[in-house]
Amino acid sequence: MRNEKIELNFLRELFTRCRGNAVRIKEILKEENDIDIGYTTLKYAIQRAGLRAPLKRVGEYCFDPGHEMQHDTSPHWVLLENKKIKVQCASLVLGYSRKLFMQYYPCFTRFEAKTFLKTSIEFMGGSCKRCIIDNTSVILYAGSGFNAVVSPEMLTFARMYGFEFMAHRVNDPDRKE
Repeated sequence: MRNEKIELNFLRELFTRCRGNAVRIKEILKEENDIDIGYTTLKYAIQRAGLRAPLKRVGEYCFDPGHEMQHDTSPHWVLLENKKIKVQCASLVLGYSRKLFMQYYPCFTRFEAKTFLKTSIEFMGGSCKRCIIDNTSVILYAGSGFNAVVSPEMLTFARMYGFEFMAHRVNDPDRKE
């Protein structure tokens, strides 16, 4: 945020106008008022203003070293040679140390998944016993959550590196990074 302070009444008005959508509030601040504020800073301002209660942690997952890692992908828009393109951000984080490795890909198929996981495991110095994933068809053959069936190709890959995939329940926010 520049040196401007967002007035409380103005923030309340925007919060109501945007139905609590912080992303939209951020866009309006930039478009209509030329205020460039970080998303995290805006969320904090909304909480500090009492417009939304801070999220409470449901619990904590504590693991011994080498027990669990989590792999995830998400689409990101990046500016490349003055052109906005959609890319896939792949990440792997260790549950114990929170050490993170990430890379961007133009697309993400099983080939890219294996390439990414191999590179990230080498970067981390080894794999954990379990790799938590969302219910991605890139790794799974069928099902979801506890009923997920890992594709034979990815099952073989995981065995080669000494770990097993485990899909979390669909829309389980407590298992999502």
